[in-house]
Amino acid sequence: MNLTVFLGIAAFTYLFNLPFGYWRAGVRKLSRHWILAVHLPVPAIFTLRVLLGVRLEFIPLLVAAFFLGQLTGGKIRRLLAGKLEVSLCLIWDLVRLLGGKAEGRVKPAQREAEAFNHTLPMQLF
Repeated sequence: MNLTVFLGIAAFTYLFNLPFGYWRAGVRKLSRHWILAVHLPVPAIFTLRVLLGVRLEFIPLLVAAFFLGQLTGGKIRRLLAGKLEVSLCLIWDLVRLLGGKAEGRVKPAQREAEAFNHTLPMQLF
């Protein structure tokens, strides 16, 4: 295995864990959701490691990339919490932030009312 393949796997491990770290930071520690957020990425990373033939001596570096992704995801959540009312989904919050729909903190009831108003059919009269 060459260095490029290993760096690719390490980068994938880091980036793949960002949304899970974001999710983990938004739930109660050691709850069912917290445990899922930490452990759901493991089978994907393990499968990738086996398929690409990563040797055992590189596993500690992948574990470091795993936890750095988790920690960075939590840090992103804390940073975004100052800009908008965050959900448990990093992708959704980034779309809202970059799409210009996060000009302020919107209360959940207000958000639901706005979503309802946008789904009403157009009146023909």
